Amino acid sequence: MTATIDQELYRTAVQTFEDLAFLLPIPDEGPAPACPLTWVSVTFRGPFSGRILVGCSEGVLQALAANMLGDSDAPSPTQQLDALREIANVLCGNLLPKIAGTQAIFRMEAPALCEEPPTCTEAQPAACARVCLMEGCAQVSLFLDAPLAELVNRP
Repeated sequence: MTATIDQELYRTAVQTFEDLAFLLPIPDEGPAPACPLTWVSVTFRGPFSGRILVGCSEGVLQALAANMLGDSDAPSPTQQLDALREIANVLCGNLLPKIAGTQAIFRMEAPALCEEPPTCTEAQPAACARVCLMEGCAQVSLFLDAPLAELVNRP
């Protein structure tokens, strides 16, 4: 089941980057490049609770904002963060019905900047996806408050 959620997370992330920012994925070749990421999170509550973390490299942040604004001028750092928050919000909103079904109702909090990047001491994510783009890399992680087995075994 985890592989299925990983795949759905990847497909949803790719679709969100394509639809909102006109950024297309490229083949993932080898280990993740060592690039600093800016992270935002969206916490949600409903039939199950958790949060989605989305991290993007500087090149992706700039392209996100420029493409979403339709502006060829260099976007400000504030515009870049706003674009990342919107990507995270839409990604979360698109992913949850795919996992829980379209009848499930979730309450999502406003996307928040993560001052510290996620660390290995944080809980193990239920799903992860890395999206390679011409402009850099993006990482998406889904964290659930309950173990995945409990979610899968619900009636």
